[in-house]
Amino acid sequence: MQIKIMKSAIVSFSLLFFSITVFAKEKLTGGTLQAYWRAAWNAEATINTPELNFRYFPAEGSSYEKYIIDIIFKGSDEEKIAFVKKNFANIPGNFLDYHEWYVNQQGTVNVKKVEEYMLCNASNYEAELISFTPSLFNENTNTQGENRYTNCGYGGRYPYLTSYTLKSDAKSGQLKREPNDNAETSYTFTHDNSVVKIKTINKEWMYVSLYDLTKPDLLSDKRGYIKFSDVEPLN
Repeated sequence: MQIKIMKSAIVSFSLLFFSITVFAKEKLTGGTLQAYWRAAWNAEATINTPELNFRYFPAEGSSYEKYIIDIIFKGSDEEKIAFVKKNFANIPGNFLDYHEWYVNQQGTVNVKKVEEYMLCNASNYEAELISFTPSLFNENTNTQGENRYTNCGYGGRYPYLTSYTLKSDAKSGQLKREPNDNAETSYTFTHDNSVVKIKTINKEWMYVSLYDLTKPDLLSDKRGYIKFSDVEPLN
């Protein structure tokens, strides 16, 4: 009799554990997974060691549609990069070569239970990734409407943006039409402005935009090339 009771208890515990495990998983479909590099500067702001992170933009109609879900990927940088190469289409060259910007991929994520946490006096969400199944057709992956989401965690709505300002001893900065000292200047800016890196060209030059709060993606139409040596990071 005692053995039967013990067996019954073990079976009941196993069923309970299984139920809890199943309940703790969620499937999110129809949305977009974004892989992005976030700048991480040393104390002197001279060395940037970008961090590769992930977040999910839920589909319209989802109970999380107003939020961005920060996705926790437990693995090394090498494993993260391998995951991106395997599951994402149309990866821009600078994403892998210079560890910058972002790439989007529609698909279904299986995660451990989505957890809510408070930051900036608002609800934010995160979940640990279990698996990802990319969509065959990577359509409608534009997430430039990020300003409709109320996410504040993991660097805010645009964590992949790296901003720069003029060095203190410079009176003004010039955005060139080409990455060349002798190229025509397309726009001149002052200390009242900051620039946002769009793409690294080489060790000397980058392609940037003026920072513009009125634009959905914070990028002005005033763009051009500038030397890294002419500015210093704001992030």
